[in-house]
Amino acid sequence: GAFYAFGNGVDALAHHLTPATADKVQAANQRLFGQLGDPVGIATIALSAGICEEALFRGAMQPRLGILLTAIVFAAVHTQYGLSLDTAAVFILAGGLGLIRRFTNTTTSATCHVVYNTLVGIGVAGVWLGPALAVEAMLLLAGVAAVFTGRLGSLRPAP
Repeated sequence: GAFYAFGNGVDALAHHLTPATADKVQAANQRLFGQLGDPVGIATIALSAGICEEALFRGAMQPRLGILLTAIVFAAVHTQYGLSLDTAAVFILAGGLGLIRRFTNTTTSATCHVVYNTLVGIGVAGVWLGPALAVEAMLLLAGVAAVFTGRLGSLRPAP
């Protein structure tokens, strides 16, 4: 949810500061997600990209290259955004996913990535955003409850 809010904030800032570039980024997102108005299409792109990218970047590359270099490569792969505020946002989000992987595991970073992609897909498609955000809020509350009840385990770096 925090990643989604951050991404939307950067998008709003980009539309204010660089409207022409922001329009190109929006067109790229429409090409990626725009025709996926049904749940199966959104789930397909969210699951495939989230799982595959996390397995490659956070699972295989990060242990060898570290968080910073992996985030740079991740941002470079997302060239559909060109040189824009959105590319910087992708870099920051990649660093966040890297930290999640470091302190938990690749499955957790993949889950976070899939949820983020799902929210983006729903937002771009323009359907079910309210219910999706409600589910995200419930997941956030469950995570906070897990931390405070000690059910999450210790927050130490994963090997």
